[in-house]
Amino acid sequence: MTTEDPRLINLGVFPLGSIPETIEYQFLDGDGAVVDLASGVWTAEVTGEQLEVTSQPIGLYGGTAAVDDVTATVSYAWDPDDFTIVGRFRLVIWTGNGTNRLGTPVYEYRVIDAPGDAPTV
Repeated sequence: MTTEDPRLINLGVFPLGSIPETIEYQFLDGDGAVVDLASGVWTAEVTGEQLEVTSQPIGLYGGTAAVDDVTATVSYAWDPDDFTIVGRFRLVIWTGNGTNRLGTPVYEYRVIDAPGDAPTV
């Protein structure tokens, strides 16, 4: 019997050229309360990779990573370049204040070839 890892979130499959909605994640403690991010200045960044390749593509995850220290929420607004390569990918949104660092679950997704050119909408 297999159990799903709660630290891995499958975002699904996207056609080449997609720009999905912003990812948001709220950090909660063991009791379900918002994690206190009042100490220091918290910043956010994204790290990620393409899976099953020998070298990583350049230009991934150039979108906007942000943190709301009041709600302990991090977000990532995708960059159009994140969906210009066919393959499997994963990323983590990190936030830290120089002393502490928190990471979201690992987000995994696939990009597949789409018929025709990317739309202009």
